[in-house]
Parts: sequence; structure tokens; C-alpha cells
Amino acid sequence: MLAESANEARRQAEICNACRYCEGYCSVFPAMHRLRNFSGSEIAHLANLCHNCRGCYYACQYAPPHEFDVNLPKALAEVQADSWKHYAWPSEFATLFGRSGLTISAALALSIAGLFWMAAVLRPEAGNGFYAYLSHGLLLGVFIPAFLAPMFCLGISLRRYWLDTGSGRVTWKGLAGALRSAGRMSNLSGGHGDGCNYEDEDRFSHGRRSTDFFSASPLHAQAHCFTTHSVSRHRTALSAFRRFSACPAACCCARERSVLPGSRSEPTGLRERRTTGAAKWRSSCFCSQPA
Repeated sequence: MLAESANEARRQAEICNACRYCEGYCSVFPAMHRLRNFSGSEIAHLANLCHNCRGCYYACQYAPPHEFDVNLPKALAEVQADSWKHYAWPSEFATLFGRSGLTISAALALSIAGLFWMAAVLRPEAGNGFYAYLSHGLLLGVFIPAFLAPMFCLGISLRRYWLDTGSGRVTWKGLAGALRSAGRMSNLSGGHGDGCNYEDEDRFSHGRRSTDFFSASPLHAQAHCFTTHSVSRHRTALSAFRRFSACPAACCCARERSVLPGSRSEPTGLRERRTTGAAKWRSSCFCSQPA
């Protein structure tokens, strides 16, 4: 399917490569002009560079009704959709998404129902607020695989795409340039800084930039929350490690101090020491010794 959609895109790319009027519009054309012949993987790479701003379409002198019938954004959009299915892993899911949306919807509904059933069965005996219904262990058991599994599949898909397109080694300079270009959305500038024609045909606008920025905001917020949460947990664990390392008996002391006096979970030995005098057993604790 990728080869079929790439044939029309290849024909139009050869016309664009001879014309070169749109050379500074976006990243597609500099990459295109470095090539003379276009393989299927190279067409797929050009398609994934296209943001479908349609600036080149409205500037093209060979666009319909010209006999060349050049509509490069449309042709690359078809190749892009096929390339996602082609490089997706596992490949069976890619074809299943395309063939049977009902099966995927039913599987999603059953998964959600199974999640609620598991939450009801594993409901904690004690807890406050949110954790009275969903334990922390259940949250980790559900959402850690839900986070790691897609990342693993995306990594394999990206590796397949990277090797097939003949891309070179990743460098810090190239990675910084890509992040800078993505953050500024430079490929939606139209090449001249006035924006693209996505919204109102031949009228230039930066509306697409604003829309894409707010669309990506949830992803940025999720990445920020994940980073801050990871750093916070790391700092908490590090401070606890330092505290317990300073006192060999700190682990025992912390366990004893966390037990409510007179509760059933209070050990018999601790209850006896508490009744005979707290000062007596506290004096033997390393935590109470002066530095």
C-alpha cells in the first residue's frame, strides 16, 4: 500500500524538484532537492516532514486545473497515513485498526470494564480520599504498563522507520536543532514568516501555529508533571536514605514511632517499653543521641 500511494507522490516530487519555486517554504523542499531519484522510503520521509500547511499548493503554478495536476500536500498526506501503518509495531494492530474499528471499540470497552472490576475487587481496607477507592499499588500496576508499553512500541516503530529511511547517527546538534524547530513551529511559517494558508486559502495566517501549540499543550503538561513527580520522588527517597544512613537504628525507630500507642498493631515489646517508661527505651536509640 505504501508503494501504491508513493507512485503519485514520486511523480509530483519530480516536478517540484525541477521547478524549485518553493525551496524555502519548509523542510520538505531542501530534503527533496538533495535527491535525484525517490525510493519508497525516501518519499515516506518527505511525507513525514510535511505539516500540510498547503502553502506550496497555493503558490504552485502547476496546481489544478493545470495538466500536471500537482497537489503535493494531498499526495504526501496519503503517503504519511500509509507510512504510519507500514512502520507501526505490532503490524497486526495496524491492519486491525484499519479494518475493524468495532473490534477495537469493543476491546477498549471491555478493558475499561475490567479496570473498574479490578478496582472493586482490590479496594483497600483503609485509606483517605482517593486512595480509599484505588490503592497506590493498583494505580502503579495499571498505569506503569499503560505508559511503558506504548513507549516500547513507538521505539520499535521509530527504529524501523529510521533504518528504512537510511537516517544517520543521532547527534546532539541535530537533536537540539529538531527540538528548536519543533518548539518554534518554524515549518508553519510559510517560508516567509507570514504563516501558512491552511485556514483561508490564499490568506496568510499564524492561526495554525496557535492551534497546534494549544493542541500540544496537554503533552507538554504531562511531560512536565512526569518530570517533576520523578524528581520529587527521587529527592524524597534520597533524603530518606541519608536519614536512615545516619542512624543504624533509624529504621526501627521510624517503625516504632509510626505505630499508634495502644493500637492492635503495636508490638508487645514496644507496649511493655512504653508502659515502663518512654524515656528509658528512647535513651537507647541512636536518633536521640547528641551529635
